Amino acid sequence: MVEQVSNQTENSRVGTSKERFLAFLIDVLILFSINIVIGVLINLILPSTVSYENFRATVKNISGFIGVAYFVLLTYIYQETIGKKVIGLKVVTINNERPNFLTIFLREVGGKFVSSIVFLLGFIWILFDKNKQGWHDKIAKTLVIKR
Repeated sequence: MVEQVSNQTENSRVGTSKERFLAFLIDVLILFSINIVIGVLINLILPSTVSYENFRATVKNISGFIGVAYFVLLTYIYQETIGKKVIGLKVVTINNERPNFLTIFLREVGGKFVSSIVFLLGFIWILFDKNKQGWHDKIAKTLVIKR
């Protein structure tokens, strides 16, 4: 997983582990708030005869879809989620270019799945990596830099 980071990207300041974590916390709080609203709305819409397990499954599926859509679409359209925008970060390729949709999808879905399956080691990797890349960044050949 060794890739060559362009000189232009090296001149940009890479987001610190703390900045990335704070941005993630902001995103999680936003998604948590959305999920509460979704849960309340689904509770109002579904008939009272629906079992608790079916209710939970419905909320979980909708919440999962919204979470993936949030990270993929915002990062693709703006190169940042709301959390990254607040902290002043954006996602670029290792050549300091705007990532295409496939790159973002690979990073946010496949890469983050891989980063999370072994005790979140792919995210912890950010703490020790020279370019502050997690496994999802390495897989998609992306960096998180200061705007």
